[in-house]
Amino acid sequence: MKKIYFFVIILTFFIFNINTLLFAAILGYTNDKNLNLDASINLALLNNRNLLIANEEVMMVKYKTAEALSFKAMQIDFSAGYNHYNLEDDYYILDDGVNTYLFNKNAKNQHSLSLSMSQIIYNGSRTRNTKKATEATLKKAKSEYETIKQQVVYRTKVYFYRYMFLNKKLKFLEDIKKYLETLNASQYKISFDFDRFYKNFMFAYDETIIAHKITRLEFFNLMGIEQDSLIILAGKLEAVHPLNIDLDSAIAKALYSRPELMSSEASEELGFLEMNISMAERNPVIALGGGYQYTAPDFRMKGDNWQENWYCGLTMNIPLFDGGAWIARNNQTKINLRKLKLKRADIEEDIKLSIKNAFMGYEHQRRKLTYESNYYQTLLENHYKKFLEKNLIPSTNNTSQIKITSTNNWRKTFNLIRKYKEDTINYLETINAYNEKTLYLYYVIGEID
Repeated sequence: MKKIYFFVIILTFFIFNINTLLFAAILGYTNDKNLNLDASINLALLNNRNLLIANEEVMMVKYKTAEALSFKAMQIDFSAGYNHYNLEDDYYILDDGVNTYLFNKNAKNQHSLSLSMSQIIYNGSRTRNTKKATEATLKKAKSEYETIKQQVVYRTKVYFYRYMFLNKKLKFLEDIKKYLETLNASQYKISFDFDRFYKNFMFAYDETIIAHKITRLEFFNLMGIEQDSLIILAGKLEAVHPLNIDLDSAIAKALYSRPELMSSEASEELGFLEMNISMAERNPVIALGGGYQYTAPDFRMKGDNWQENWYCGLTMNIPLFDGGAWIARNNQTKINLRKLKLKRADIEEDIKLSIKNAFMGYEHQRRKLTYESNYYQTLLENHYKKFLEKNLIPSTNNTSQIKITSTNNWRKTFNLIRKYKEDTINYLETINAYNEKTLYLYYVIGEID
């Protein structure tokens, strides 16, 4: 028994480690539980419920396609039956729809074995159009899956870069907070507008902390991670790679690759096929059928008590009158097709409008980021860094204090820190705004992957 327990423990440990390694390989975890952008996207795609539902829908439509293909095949059925009769008359006639049987009073039992088949020879292209309809439905389901997938990837990237922005902003504000605390404790302090600036700064600092926590919670919820998880988001704030594309090319590419438009095209195709199926209802249906049957009063494999019966036939059904139901159904399919065409045109116009808006916003933020980057880097290299290197006093606990030597030095330091804070926050917010506009343009074009 001890050996069995030991074997179970070893097996459980082995399976757990194998699953952990596979999970880590899929998500791209590192040993210190860092989660980069690619791993975040993989995790969000793995856990998003709407995407899982869309994938199940695709699988279900695939089986419907297989079902539609089976309509062309021959239908073969085998049946076996037993009947017991309590006859009061001397004779009894039984009609099962295929054969007619005559029983005498003593024949109280009937055993039957039958094999039947049927094959539709012609049904007015209904089978072919039904098959095409399921293929169009599959195309629509896949397009809807891609639509949700792109939404998940877009939201994941937006949250990731927003979190990197807030992370960078919070760390910078923490450094400014230390500088302001040094100024506030200095004997050379001049109050004038410092107190108001310090209080407003602390409000902004608290708001950044709250935004940082909320963004992390929402981002973890998007990825399906426990909100109290110790996973660290690994990355840094940087500008998203720009798009080298003009407006006309962006519109043309979107009209070719946007999954929403593909889904609308599939819906329109499906509406056309449904109209064809409705039209085919007026065509005749020709089918071939046949069967073979054994019947006997006693179930014995040997002997001559079994009676053999067989049949074959060719049937044709021609619809003549149904009270106008076919005309009503046909008109419904025509109206639905016109509606789908209008909806597709509306989607195209929405895509064009969204790309124009996104492109203008992207171009504006790109130019602004170029200007702010050059302006900020110039100030940082020629002014802020030199002052901080000259006036910072390093300490042993990884913090720094500002050296204050006089009232004029205090005033100069305060003005510089205030300007340094405003310019840096403006630069970081410009990067964040550029990233969001760029990611949105990628998304509306259909290239967010």
